[in-house]
Amino acid sequence: MTPPGTSSSQSDQNDRKVGVEIEFADLLPDMAAKVVADCLKGSTDQTDLYCWQVEGTDLGDFTVELDTRYVKKSNNAAQRALEETSEELGEDLRRLIGSMSENIVPTEIVGPPMPAGDLNMLDDLVTALRQAGAKDSSGNPLYAFGLHLNPDVRGEKVADILPTLQAYVLASVWLREEIGIDLARKALPYIDPFPRSYVLHITDPDYAPDQDQLIDDYLADNATRNRELDMLPLFAHLDESRVQDVVDDPRIKPRPTYHYRLPEARLSDPKWTIQQEWGRWCLIEALADDTEKLAELAELYHDTLRWNWKEVCCTFMEDWRRKN
Repeated sequence: MTPPGTSSSQSDQNDRKVGVEIEFADLLPDMAAKVVADCLKGSTDQTDLYCWQVEGTDLGDFTVELDTRYVKKSNNAAQRALEETSEELGEDLRRLIGSMSENIVPTEIVGPPMPAGDLNMLDDLVTALRQAGAKDSSGNPLYAFGLHLNPDVRGEKVADILPTLQAYVLASVWLREEIGIDLARKALPYIDPFPRSYVLHITDPDYAPDQDQLIDDYLADNATRNRELDMLPLFAHLDESRVQDVVDDPRIKPRPTYHYRLPEARLSDPKWTIQQEWGRWCLIEALADDTEKLAELAELYHDTLRWNWKEVCCTFMEDWRRKN
């Protein structure tokens, strides 16, 4: 869809590339890879103990794996030393860790960047996964499974990035209400909200950073992957050494995308779709493009008492959405 408040054509929006990551339980990577291959017409190849590739689909190549680095070969110095002594012992250890993790750690499908217009094909995959027995967070209080969207940025200048970041930090409380975040995901650190001091800083009407300051200010308050909107991949793409000097984490992969981590993977709900979550992200970008309304929302944030912000923000966003 073309989000309200933007000048993009329907074709431009459908061509926009989006990477998608889906987490779930009760379906191990080998079986999940088979579902992906059957649904999207690809072929499977096991590349590690708990990792499969699905190649040659119409959307590109997918990775299906148990979402913990501890089952991956040579994931740390101690494991590499063990594998050098005995590759068999190293594999046995990883297999033990995997068997202990299967009921807690999700299986994750990582898709290639694909046109947003093709997300309906992933909704068909969600249906196939549900029919094959994949479970979301609703059945177990230990589960907190997400859907991560990685939309390509619309531009790499500060003038392109900052309004989107501002729109997100201001409207995130509305997004959380709109999605209805599960209690377990609220309690765990994976989608922590941005500190209020940071939101106040970057939404000040006089805030006009260059790229270095924008990245430095972010790192000063958000030197972690565990943010509902993780900007580290984008900032590492723009200035990798600047990010690595503060956050030494090999899981940060530089790429020109927003790593939007907030949505939940609700595979158990037949009415839930990935396209619905994409539409919510498009609303954030539409707000970023609506300069006047974005400034109005920022002014409200600075003038509203902290404990009243959710009500004020939700009222503003619903009114803005109706008018657009």
